[in-house]
Amino acid sequence: MYGKKKIKKRPGTDNAYFTQVTQNSIQFFQISETGKARDEAFEKEILPAFKKMAEYWVFSYGIESPVQTREELVQDCVGFLHDSIHKWNPERATKAFSYFNVVARNWLINAVNNQKKKNIQNFSINDANLSSTIREKDTNERLIIPSVESEMIDMENLQFVRDRVKKIRLGLDDEKDIIVIESIEKIFDAAESLDFMNRNALFVYIREISGLDKRSISRSISRIRKVYNQVKSEELKE
Repeated sequence: MYGKKKIKKRPGTDNAYFTQVTQNSIQFFQISETGKARDEAFEKEILPAFKKMAEYWVFSYGIESPVQTREELVQDCVGFLHDSIHKWNPERATKAFSYFNVVARNWLINAVNNQKKKNIQNFSINDANLSSTIREKDTNERLIIPSVESEMIDMENLQFVRDRVKKIRLGLDDEKDIIVIESIEKIFDAAESLDFMNRNALFVYIREISGLDKRSISRSISRIRKVYNQVKSEELKE
């Protein structure tokens, strides 16, 4: 079974093991022919990062296989990441870390789902009731996950919004307005770790981060909205 443990950090908030050097090494690996330099780049810079990434998902999120140890899951995941190196496109806005982080997570979840499915198929057809019960339980536990490509699009859209927020910030002068927009930036940075995103929840997050009262935030939001409309109009002209 696998179940998400309650941890404060979301995947990617502490990725010191996956640096710009790692990304550069991946690009070098992609364009290099098979050889000693290519193998060394993988062993020295890429492999340790891939292993840490797989370990993060397996151990921090409690992903377990019915037929493999966690160490074996990590090893197989790293192998899949190695085979997926050529699929990352450095010309897109998505960083290598974001891409392979999603690949690792999706592969692990799919691998465990498939293993559990095979286990169910191995049950005797004479024990139909038990098999049906387990199949229903498995269906409830299986996760429907989006493709890597769709998640990359979501990340790029999120980055577009972040860039727009930065533009809005440049158009603000009032100190409280700046505090509010900086709070909004922090919310976007932590978007993947928030449990829900509706108007009331966002207002609570902004109030907690900014330390401002409700009236001050409402006034700042009104002024920020005006700058937002200006920025949006300017983008349409580009």
